[in-house]
Amino acid sequence: MSDDIQQWIVLAPRPVGVGFPPGILSLDHPLTPDTIRLNYNANCKVQETIVWSNGQHCGVKIEDHEITWRPEEGKLLEIFFVRPAKGNGGVSLAITTTLRVMTIFVADYSDEILEWTRELIKAIRNVSTVEIRETDNGFDA
Repeated sequence: MSDDIQQWIVLAPRPVGVGFPPGILSLDHPLTPDTIRLNYNANCKVQETIVWSNGQHCGVKIEDHEITWRPEEGKLLEIFFVRPAKGNGGVSLAITTTLRVMTIFVADYSDEILEWTRELIKAIRNVSTVEIRETDNGFDA
């Protein structure tokens, strides 16, 4: 198979407050093909969010952080959110592959972050056959 880019989706920059757990997203994910990395460098602004596929791999780049997986390994993409009541609430996005569960990001709840996350999920749905699940955990206690 080729490393040619089949899909390349540019989304709005991540909202302020979206944080990355250590050790999941990397600055240079080992599965990301050189052609994708060259396209990042040639055609992308650092703050852009990119979702891509090339037939062999799918990936997400959020600023300098990226995650890449093989389409056949992607099983479930799940957004969890809880609205603020007494605390800050929260939003998180995780992907489950045949190898492990990886939290892509976590953030305090805001409507802006939830909507941006939903747009990110729509883009991932366009490049991958991963199942999508949204879990509304109500309000924090």
